[in-house]
Amino acid sequence: MTSRRDMRITPAAMTLSSSMILVDQTAVPLAAPHAILGLHAQISQSQWLMTANILPLAALMMPTALAIVSAVYPDEEKGAALGILAGASAFFAALGPVLGGVLTSIDWRLVFLVNVPLAAIAIVLTLRATPELEPDPDASRELDLPGVVTFAVAVGALLFGLNQGPEAGWGRSGR
Repeated sequence: MTSRRDMRITPAAMTLSSSMILVDQTAVPLAAPHAILGLHAQISQSQWLMTANILPLAALMMPTALAIVSAVYPDEEKGAALGILAGASAFFAALGPVLGGVLTSIDWRLVFLVNVPLAAIAIVLTLRATPELEPDPDASRELDLPGVVTFAVAVGALLFGLNQGPEAGWGRSGR
């Protein structure tokens, strides 16, 4: 049984997990020019660097963090817990450029390691404080593999198009 004290740790764990996205979103752009030079890539590829770094975190962690906090807290406390999540996440978003600047001044590769300690702490706190969440007994337990593949291909194609379209002349008038 999860104690009341442990339950208060849940927003902290979920805040750390969702904050990893915000730290990356605000820290990695500072390292991108250095990474492009260090990897001998073209500047046009920097968008792929950002997308590949942030998309897995944003597609998986943010919705999961919100869902866990929403599931753990009763309705009368849910607003406060989600407020903690949002407020602390804003702090981490503001901290990202500071971390990005400091780490990039040492070595641009360090920016990509900033999530390692955040993830370790978030995992420990989540395992310690989040109660066992019972699955919906009516929900399907089957993985929709064709749907997953279709979604992955569609998102990849969309991102490719959005990133490469302007270089190919998309959006320019024919005049």
